[in-house]
Amino acid sequence: MWILFLLLSAVVVQLPAQQSEADRKLLAEIRARAEKGDALAQAALGEAFLKGAFGVVKEDVEAVKWFRSAAEQNIAEAQFYLGVCLKYGGTGVPSDDVEAMKWFRKAAEQNDAPAQHILGNYYASGKAVAKDEEEAPRRTTPRLKPVWACASTLAKAWRRIVWKR
Repeated sequence: MWILFLLLSAVVVQLPAQQSEADRKLLAEIRARAEKGDALAQAALGEAFLKGAFGVVKEDVEAVKWFRSAAEQNIAEAQFYLGVCLKYGGTGVPSDDVEAMKWFRKAAEQNDAPAQHILGNYYASGKAVAKDEEEAPRRTTPRLKPVWACASTLAKAWRRIVWKR
Protein backbone atom coordinates (compact mmCIF):
# COMPACT_ATOMS: atom_id res chain seq x y z
CA MET A 1 0.00 0.00 0.00
CA TRP A 2 2.79 2.41 0.92
CA ILE A 3 4.58 1.67 -2.33
CA LEU A 4 1.49 2.66 -4.32
CA PHE A 5 1.20 5.86 -2.26
CA LEU A 6 4.84 6.75 -2.91
CA LEU A 7 4.51 6.07 -6.63
CA LEU A 8 1.39 8.23 -6.91
CA SER A 9 3.02 10.97 -4.82
CA ALA A 10 5.98 11.05 -7.16
CA VAL A 11 3.65 11.57 -10.11
CA VAL A 12 1.69 14.39 -8.43
CA VAL A 13 4.64 16.34 -7.00
CA GLN A 14 5.80 19.00 -9.43
CA LEU A 15 9.55 19.05 -9.83
CA PRO A 16 11.28 22.43 -9.77
CA ALA A 17 12.00 23.90 -13.17
CA GLN A 18 15.27 22.68 -14.66
CA GLN A 19 17.26 25.44 -16.30
CA SER A 20 20.05 24.73 -18.75
CA GLU A 21 22.91 27.13 -19.40
CA ALA A 22 21.34 28.05 -22.74
CA ASP A 23 18.02 28.78 -20.99
CA ARG A 24 19.81 30.98 -18.42
CA LYS A 25 21.56 32.99 -21.13
CA LEU A 26 18.41 33.42 -23.21
CA LEU A 27 16.34 34.37 -20.19
CA ALA A 28 18.96 36.90 -19.08
CA GLU A 29 18.94 38.48 -22.55
CA ILE A 30 15.13 38.61 -22.69
CA ARG A 31 14.93 40.05 -19.17
CA ALA A 32 17.54 42.73 -19.95
CA ARG A 33 15.63 43.80 -23.07
CA ALA A 34 12.30 43.70 -21.18
CA GLU A 35 13.66 45.88 -18.38
CA LYS A 36 14.76 48.43 -21.00
CA GLY A 37 11.16 48.63 -22.24
CA ASP A 38 11.24 46.28 -25.25
CA ALA A 39 7.56 45.32 -25.58
CA LEU A 40 8.18 42.04 -27.43
CA ALA A 41 10.70 40.96 -24.79
CA GLN A 42 8.20 41.90 -22.08
CA ALA A 43 5.57 39.72 -23.75
CA ALA A 44 8.07 36.85 -24.07
CA LEU A 45 9.02 37.18 -20.40
CA GLY A 46 5.35 37.21 -19.41
CA GLU A 47 4.81 34.03 -21.40
CA ALA A 48 7.85 32.42 -19.77
CA PHE A 49 6.42 33.10 -16.31
CA LEU A 50 2.92 32.02 -17.35
CA LYS A 51 4.04 28.70 -18.80
CA GLY A 52 7.22 28.04 -16.82
CA ALA A 53 9.40 28.24 -19.93
CA PHE A 54 13.20 28.67 -20.02
CA GLY A 55 13.40 26.83 -16.71
CA VAL A 56 11.65 29.54 -14.66
CA VAL A 57 9.05 28.63 -12.07
CA LYS A 58 5.50 29.56 -13.06
CA GLU A 59 4.55 32.85 -11.39
CA ASP A 60 1.18 34.32 -12.32
CA VAL A 61 1.80 37.71 -10.68
CA GLU A 62 5.08 38.13 -12.53
CA ALA A 63 3.45 37.02 -15.81
CA VAL A 64 0.68 39.61 -15.42
CA LYS A 65 3.25 42.33 -14.63
CA TRP A 66 5.16 41.70 -17.88
CA PHE A 67 2.06 41.12 -20.02
CA ARG A 68 0.61 44.41 -18.76
CA SER A 69 3.81 46.28 -19.66
CA ALA A 70 3.72 44.87 -23.20
CA ALA A 71 -0.06 45.23 -23.53
CA GLU A 72 0.15 48.91 -22.68
CA GLN A 73 2.54 49.22 -25.64
CA ASN A 74 -0.16 47.74 -27.90
CA ILE A 75 1.20 44.20 -28.37
CA ALA A 76 -1.91 42.16 -29.28
CA GLU A 77 -0.56 38.82 -28.03
CA ALA A 78 0.25 40.37 -24.64
CA GLN A 79 -3.20 41.96 -24.51
CA PHE A 80 -4.76 38.55 -25.18
CA TYR A 81 -2.63 36.75 -22.56
CA LEU A 82 -3.27 39.51 -20.01
CA GLY A 83 -6.98 39.03 -20.67
CA VAL A 84 -6.62 35.27 -20.13
CA CYS A 85 -4.74 35.79 -16.85
CA LEU A 86 -7.38 38.22 -15.62
CA LYS A 87 -10.33 36.12 -16.82
CA TYR A 88 -9.24 32.95 -15.09
CA GLY A 89 -7.16 34.40 -12.26
CA GLY A 90 -4.31 32.50 -10.70
CA THR A 91 -2.00 32.43 -7.73
CA GLY A 92 -2.06 35.99 -6.46
CA VAL A 93 -4.09 37.19 -9.47
CA PRO A 94 -7.81 37.68 -8.80
CA SER A 95 -10.29 36.95 -11.57
CA ASP A 96 -11.69 40.16 -13.10
CA ASP A 97 -13.96 39.72 -16.13
CA VAL A 98 -14.45 43.47 -16.67
CA GLU A 99 -10.70 44.14 -16.83
CA ALA A 100 -10.14 40.98 -18.89
CA MET A 101 -12.74 42.07 -21.43
CA LYS A 102 -10.98 45.45 -21.79
CA TRP A 103 -7.79 43.67 -22.87
CA PHE A 104 -9.57 41.11 -25.07
CA ARG A 105 -11.29 44.01 -26.85
CA LYS A 106 -7.94 45.75 -27.49
CA ALA A 107 -6.44 42.53 -28.88
CA ALA A 108 -9.55 41.84 -30.97
CA GLU A 109 -9.32 45.32 -32.50
CA GLN A 110 -5.90 44.22 -33.80
CA ASN A 111 -7.47 41.12 -35.43
CA ASP A 112 -6.33 38.65 -32.76
CA ALA A 113 -8.65 35.71 -33.58
CA PRO A 114 -8.68 34.05 -30.13
CA ALA A 115 -9.48 37.41 -28.52
CA GLN A 116 -12.28 37.98 -31.03
CA HIS A 117 -13.72 34.57 -30.19
CA ILE A 118 -13.63 35.18 -26.43
CA LEU A 119 -15.10 38.66 -26.89
CA GLY A 120 -17.97 37.10 -28.84
CA ASN A 121 -18.52 34.65 -25.99
CA TYR A 122 -18.71 37.56 -23.55
CA TYR A 123 -21.43 39.16 -25.67
CA ALA A 124 -23.27 35.85 -26.03
CA SER A 125 -23.24 35.15 -22.28
CA GLY A 126 -23.77 38.70 -21.07
CA LYS A 127 -20.86 38.32 -18.68
CA ALA A 128 -19.00 41.61 -18.03
CA VAL A 129 -21.04 43.25 -20.81
CA ALA A 130 -24.68 43.57 -21.78
CA LYS A 131 -25.87 40.41 -23.54
CA ASP A 132 -26.14 41.09 -27.28
CA GLU A 133 -27.16 38.20 -29.54
CA GLU A 134 -26.47 40.27 -32.68
CA GLU A 135 -23.04 41.46 -31.59
CA ALA A 136 -21.86 38.02 -30.42
CA PRO A 137 -21.52 36.39 -33.87
CA ARG A 138 -19.98 39.55 -35.35
CA ARG A 139 -17.34 39.51 -32.63
CA THR A 140 -16.74 35.76 -32.73
CA THR A 141 -16.25 35.16 -36.44
CA PRO A 142 -14.71 38.12 -38.35
CA ARG A 143 -11.41 36.36 -39.06
CA LEU A 144 -13.21 33.11 -39.91
CA LYS A 145 -15.26 34.55 -42.79
CA PRO A 146 -12.49 34.04 -45.39
CA VAL A 147 -11.94 30.50 -44.07
CA TRP A 148 -15.65 29.67 -44.36
CA ALA A 149 -15.77 31.21 -47.85
CA CYS A 150 -12.81 29.07 -48.93
CA ALA A 151 -14.31 25.95 -47.34
CA SER A 152 -17.63 26.63 -49.05
CA THR A 153 -15.93 27.03 -52.44
CA LEU A 154 -13.97 23.79 -51.92
CA ALA A 155 -17.13 21.95 -50.89
CA LYS A 156 -18.96 23.14 -54.00
CA ALA A 157 -16.06 22.09 -56.23
CA TRP A 158 -15.90 18.69 -54.53
CA ARG A 159 -19.63 18.13 -55.06
CA ARG A 160 -19.30 18.99 -58.76
CA ILE A 161 -16.38 16.59 -59.18
CA VAL A 162 -18.03 13.73 -57.29
CA TRP A 163 -21.52 14.10 -58.74
CA LYS A 164 -20.37 14.50 -62.37
CA ARG A 165 -18.68 11.11 -62.35
